[in-house]
Amino acid sequence: MQKLLPLLAAIAALSGHAAETARPNFVFIYADDLGFGDLACHGHPEILTPNLDRMAKEGTDFWSFTVVNPVCSPSRTGIVTGQFPSRWGAHQHFASHEQNVERGMPDWLDPKAPLLPRIFQDAGYQTAHYGKWHLSGGGIDGAPLPAEYGYDDAAVWTGPGRHPFEGTKYESMKMDKGAHDEKAASFISVAATDHAVRFIRDSKDQPFYLNLWLHETHHLVSATEEDKKPYPDTEEPQRTYYGAVTRADRQVGRVLDLLDELDLSKNTLVVFSSDNGPENTHPNPGDKFYFSVGETGGLRGRKRSLLMGGVNVPFIVRWPGVIPAGRVDKETALAGVDVFPTFLEAAGLPVPDGYKGDGESMLAAFKGEAME
Repeated sequence: MQKLLPLLAAIAALSGHAAETARPNFVFIYADDLGFGDLACHGHPEILTPNLDRMAKEGTDFWSFTVVNPVCSPSRTGIVTGQFPSRWGAHQHFASHEQNVERGMPDWLDPKAPLLPRIFQDAGYQTAHYGKWHLSGGGIDGAPLPAEYGYDDAAVWTGPGRHPFEGTKYESMKMDKGAHDEKAASFISVAATDHAVRFIRDSKDQPFYLNLWLHETHHLVSATEEDKKPYPDTEEPQRTYYGAVTRADRQVGRVLDLLDELDLSKNTLVVFSSDNGPENTHPNPGDKFYFSVGETGGLRGRKRSLLMGGVNVPFIVRWPGVIPAGRVDKETALAGVDVFPTFLEAAGLPVPDGYKGDGESMLAAFKGEAME
C-alpha cells in the first residue's frame, strides 16, 4: 500500500491539474449604444455583421434580454456586480463631481462592491478589461484604477490609468478629445482589441476572464473611408453609422478567430451585448448626434428610455458543445444582473459569503433548457 501512495498522489495531482485547466474561459464583449435592430441576423436590411451572424449560428441568440438601466454606467454596474445599480448610487452616468453630487451619486463605483472580476481573480483566473470603463468619469482625481476592481491588466477610456492606444501602433494618435476625436473614435476599439488579442495569447494556458467593451456606436460615431467601402451607395449619415457597426463586428471576428486558432473555442463562453439602446438621432449635418442612426428593430424608445427600445438589446452567447448552435430564444427573459451568477455557475464558483444578488443563474437557459 505504501508503494501505491506516491502513485495515488501523482494521479490526484494530475487530476487536480486537469480540473483546473478545464475551467472555462469567459469573454464579455459589450457594445455601446448599439440597437437591437443593428444586426443583420436581427433583420437589418443593409448593415453587414458577418461575425455576429456567425456567432449567432454557432450559439444562441436571446431576443428578450434587458439591461437594468438605459444608460451606460448603471448598466455596466449591473453586469459586474449582479446587483441593481441603485444599490451603489449609480442612477445615471458617472460625470463631474458637481454633477454627481447634484444627482445624489458617488464619483465612482465602490471597489469594495462584490465584483465578478475579483471573484475570478481570487479563483486563479487571469483577468483583464480593455475598452470603455465609465465606472468612474469626469477625470476626477483619485478615482480607483481598474486593478482595484480585480483586473490583472487593463487599458481603458472614460476611466483612469493606461489608455488603449498606449502600447499599440496608434500610440501617437491625437487624443485631445478622447473618443470624441473623429480619428481616435475610428481606431479606439481596434486598439482595445489589440490588447485583448495579446491577453488571450498570453493567457491561453490558464483560465481567463476578459471584458472587451467597445466604443461603437457611442458618440462620436466615426468611420474611415475603408470602413465605409462596403456601403458605396448608402447616403449619409447611415453610411458612417453602418461602417462603424461593421468595424465593431470585425473586432468580434478577431476574437472568435483567435479562439479557434488557439483551440480554445470549446472551452470559452463568449457573450456579446450592448449597454443600452441606440442614441437619439439629430437630423441636421453638424448636429451632435447626426450620425447616431441606430435601429431598435421596431421597439419603442431609445437610449435613456425604459421602453423596450432603450433596454432590450442584443444578447448572443457562444460556447460550442455546451450552448446549442443556431438557436433563437424569444421566450426566456434575461437581465443584466443575471450575468454575474450565470458566469459563476458556469465556472463552478460559489457566490461570495453574504452576497445578496438581484439576478439568478440562467445557465440552464444558455444550455437550451426551458426556464420559467
